[in-house]
Amino acid sequence: MLYHLYGGRIAYDGMKSHAKEIVDLAEKYGVVDLELEAVAVLVKTTFSREKLLDLLLHAKSENCTLLKEAVLDFMLANAVEVLKNISFNDAPGAFISDVLAATVRGSNKCGTDDCYDSKRIKT
Repeated sequence: MLYHLYGGRIAYDGMKSHAKEIVDLAEKYGVVDLELEAVAVLVKTTFSREKLLDLLLHAKSENCTLLKEAVLDFMLANAVEVLKNISFNDAPGAFISDVLAATVRGSNKCGTDDCYDSKRIKT
């Protein structure tokens, strides 16, 4: 993080391998640009079943909407596989409303301006 603060650019490989830790540190010390860059790397990473719940819990604890949306989108796109292989007993309490919002967003059944899609993070 100090390297970034003094004008250095963190290499993509370094950012990718330590993205969660960088998000935590940047959040703690208020380095917003570094936090957003690390979150963008997390969102672009290939999700796997093993990481999904961990990433969802991390997104919820860090209040990271972009990461949460990416995880939920991946889960909906791979719903059958996810349901077969992941237990959601440790999922956050608001998880069900997040899943329902993502489901409505993906169904294209809204038809109004106040649809959940308008509340998405635009990248």
